[in-house]
Amino acid sequence: MANTLKFGNGQWATGTGTALAYNDENANYKPLPFDFTRASSATVVNQQGLIETVGSGIPRIDFQGNTKGALLLEPSRTNVIPYSQTFTGWSLTNVVETPNALISPDGNLNASKFVTINNGVDIKYANVPVVQNTTYTYSFYCNYVGGLSLQGRFYDNTNGANIEYYDYMNQLEEGKWKRVTRTFTTPSGCSNIQVWYLASSSTFPVTAYYWGAQLEAGSYPTSYIPTSGSAVTRVKDAQTQTLPDRVVNSAEGVFYAELKALSNDNSNRYISLSDGSTSNRVVLRFTTNNEISGFVVSGTTQASFSYSINILNKNKIALKWKQNDFSFWVNGIEVGTDTIGVPPINLNLLRFEDAVNNGQFFYAQLNDLKIYNTALTDQELQALTSN
Repeated sequence: MANTLKFGNGQWATGTGTALAYNDENANYKPLPFDFTRASSATVVNQQGLIETVGSGIPRIDFQGNTKGALLLEPSRTNVIPYSQTFTGWSLTNVVETPNALISPDGNLNASKFVTINNGVDIKYANVPVVQNTTYTYSFYCNYVGGLSLQGRFYDNTNGANIEYYDYMNQLEEGKWKRVTRTFTTPSGCSNIQVWYLASSSTFPVTAYYWGAQLEAGSYPTSYIPTSGSAVTRVKDAQTQTLPDRVVNSAEGVFYAELKALSNDNSNRYISLSDGSTSNRVVLRFTTNNEISGFVVSGTTQASFSYSINILNKNKIALKWKQNDFSFWVNGIEVGTDTIGVPPINLNLLRFEDAVNNGQFFYAQLNDLKIYNTALTDQELQALTSN
């Protein structure tokens, strides 16, 4: 078997505008650079477990919970809280702040300590613009010291009504930084809200450190977006590669990935091999809630497979194509076969989205990607995809 493209699996090389794959057949190393774009800086968790900022156009290798690292590809998001790290503009009631009291998740001495001094505590930002009937996710980092019940709150300034209180004790661990997240939907007519680190419903007394507030439109939290006076947007990550001759064998092959979704939001998220059209393509995809799929198109769909699994876990998947011989493997198990169909032609474009630019980008953590120019045996596919 010939593994003609390797990308990841702990071997990462990145630079401005590029991430490097390679072909090392016959001990002859050939670089296969991806074109990468992101028109803004962004953050990532580095090998030391700290949040760091990388510059515009530089791919991010995320080491959160993963010693080998994973390519992080995220959609565009905006943190609409103007001050995410300092407490400029925040309202503090019945609580004493000690600035720069603890090293924060970014490795700097810039996290504030808060000790409540009476009931009716408020640590809130009182003026955050939002869009009505929109799903938002609020997140922040908390290092918990003591208290029986820590609660947050959202309040609708436009309609003069509470949105919700919520308890986040189950997301904390004493003496450790934990990212607290909460998703909610703004009411009709709502254009401005208040957000809390700690609300008056919390049980007195409370001691905790806080850092890194983020409010973003979306159903799940993305990587931290620091702000220091105004809203900040992190632009989406995008990556493509035009492949040299003989990297892909259109007549037969295997498309393999080890990957983890960022969310179960029912959106279509593609990795595709194609000729630049939807008429000839091999696709791996997150589709509906907790479903992985793969399909092959040569004029019309020749084979299509789907498999329900927890896509928030790391999964190994492989799609084999060959005339009258198609199969789909997930974590060492053959979950689908098709013995009728023809292979595609002219596969030379690898995109982290569908074959055409239709907005169905691959937003996920990618640990490993491989292309083989032969159709592997069942035993080889089982070994390739086994955990």
